[in-house]
Amino acid sequence: MRDAEKAIELDPKFLKPYFHLQRALKKLKQFQEAKEIIRQAREIAPNNEDFRVAWNEVTRLLRHTIEDYELHFAIGHGNFTSIVKAELIKEPGKFYAMKIGDKDRVSHLKKGHELKREEAILRRCNHPNIVKLVEAFRDDQSIYLVLEHCESDMFEQAKKLGLGENLSRYYLVQVRIRLSKLRTE
Repeated sequence: MRDAEKAIELDPKFLKPYFHLQRALKKLKQFQEAKEIIRQAREIAPNNEDFRVAWNEVTRLLRHTIEDYELHFAIGHGNFTSIVKAELIKEPGKFYAMKIGDKDRVSHLKKGHELKREEAILRRCNHPNIVKLVEAFRDDQSIYLVLEHCESDMFEQAKKLGLGENLSRYYLVQVRIRLSKLRTE
């Protein structure tokens, strides 16, 4: 493992040490570190099939299940999903917003495509003003989207900025109108 680290340090463009290092990390069950090594290698060689396969494997090994989370309380509800505040048991104090869609209800309402589209869009988004998708997984009963948790909503943030309740409400409505327009286009 040290030889691979040294080789990467000497020549970061040489790909073989990345592959050896991530394999060694996987053997040591250091999956997060292995994923980071593969991420670095994929930046150098984005079309390398070995690194794509290694990325998919380490991502699969890192995937959580609902048993890895402690669910605290409901944050919100939609027509076919609910959002709860969730805490990863292995990382106490680290909270997420978990969107849970009941598979039967989603199927009955024919909304599966909407959840898949939302997941795909969130995976592509990388902006400080857009909630990040941490992970997504499924089990026999539900579909789970794990999102970063925001402590307060936009309305509360606008009020804190001193905009006042009426002006905050006005701007929030304007944002919502524009987002609705974007969704229909």
